Amino acid sequence: MRELTLIEQSTEAGDVELCSPRVGRFTSAVSVGDLVAAGGVLGTLKIMTSRYALRVPHGVVGRVSVVSSAHGVGYGAGLVELTPLGDMAEGVADAGSGLVGGSSGGGIEISAPIDGIFYSRPSPDDPPFAEAGAEVRLGQTVGLIEVMKTFNPVRLDGSGLPERMVVRAVLAKDQQEVAAGQTILRVDPAP
Repeated sequence: MRELTLIEQSTEAGDVELCSPRVGRFTSAVSVGDLVAAGGVLGTLKIMTSRYALRVPHGVVGRVSVVSSAHGVGYGAGLVELTPLGDMAEGVADAGSGLVGGSSGGGIEISAPIDGIFYSRPSPDDPPFAEAGAEVRLGQTVGLIEVMKTFNPVRLDGSGLPERMVVRAVLAKDQQEVAAGQTILRVDPAP
């Protein structure tokens, strides 16, 4: 899937508004209260038959305060508004690798990097890659996404992630179709 960087603007209230870089059909991957950082995927933009992952611009960090309910959007249309984090932003690294900061309870959301069918286990007889309450490590595979008979591993990687994490919830069901940017897993830093 190709990528586009969102357009950054300031609102009169001093918040950050992220706007559509092209005309298309917008599907959000974030909710009000989510923490987002540069490089994170906020959703997808479908232009004709192509889908583009919409990435947060470099240097932008904030908490989602507004998400556009419009699906069909024009160039420069506001998609998401962020409330700046101020001094807290210094501790948030670029999300990258399809990761978006966690919701109001903290933690980290792991998003699907591509469209496809999500598999939570290597084969039907094997245990899941990750279950709620289980400890996972940086670089570990937490699922597979199948695209045209090719299985792509979903790994926990990205700058700023802790070495050890605990799975809070697995949000995608086994053999469920997922879209790029859709949250499939929530993790917290391990104690």
